Amino acid sequence: MAGAGGSAGAGGFGAAHQRLGALREEFGRSERVRKQYAVIAAAGFILGLLFVWLGAWLPGSIFLALGVFMTWGFRRQRDLRVRVYERGFTFTRGGRTQEFAWDEIEVFSESEQVYRAAGLESGVSYQYFIRLGDGRTLRMDNEVRGVRALGERLREETSRRLLARAAEAVEGGEAANFGPLALTREGVLRGERKLPWAEVGRVDVEEGKLVVVDRAGRRWSEDLYGFVPNAHVLLVLAQRVKKAVVSSQ
Repeated sequence: MAGAGGSAGAGGFGAAHQRLGALREEFGRSERVRKQYAVIAAAGFILGLLFVWLGAWLPGSIFLALGVFMTWGFRRQRDLRVRVYERGFTFTRGGRTQEFAWDEIEVFSESEQVYRAAGLESGVSYQYFIRLGDGRTLRMDNEVRGVRALGERLREETSRRLLARAAEAVEGGEAANFGPLALTREGVLRGERKLPWAEVGRVDVEEGKLVVVDRAGRRWSEDLYGFVPNAHVLLVLAQRVKKAVVSSQ
């Protein structure tokens, strides 16, 4: 995982308070995920040693490597903490604190994976990804306790700022880019293809996919929601631009 550089320790907390404003929320490590790391690490070592003792070196090595990897994950999560401030947030792990200002974020993506066993929901995995203007990135998942609430806060804070930038681009006659898609005053673009706003039925989320449906009900485009940068902004902006363009015709 890469991220913005920052200072660690108590001094870093005070400096972040000065730069990012008042502390709003704080999220610690997920003890549930940490226990999973510990259980899997123990099982890896036990099975690995058992296979090695039986002379099965290949599976033994694989299980021992799994044990080492899970132990590393367990140890690096010890000081995991996210602090949300008025003007951004900090991410601490492995003795290092990184700072992210809301105004520096250019990409926010999110994904949700539902796990099922015997037809019943057994768990949900959440992932949130951000990228700053200078290319620095950060990814957060269920290792953070309350990560879904944190993701909602990130979505809220980035939406206001990113929507304003994208809307300004479209109003200025330029394209607002969202990975494989782009929005202009003329319509929705995907590579060399274009769907004019008058022919756009809706832009929506269906079964974890961001879809563009034409007025005949056909899917003109579809992508996994988590693979579309700033998909939350695209959904709002598409609705606004379509309404404005169609009403003016």
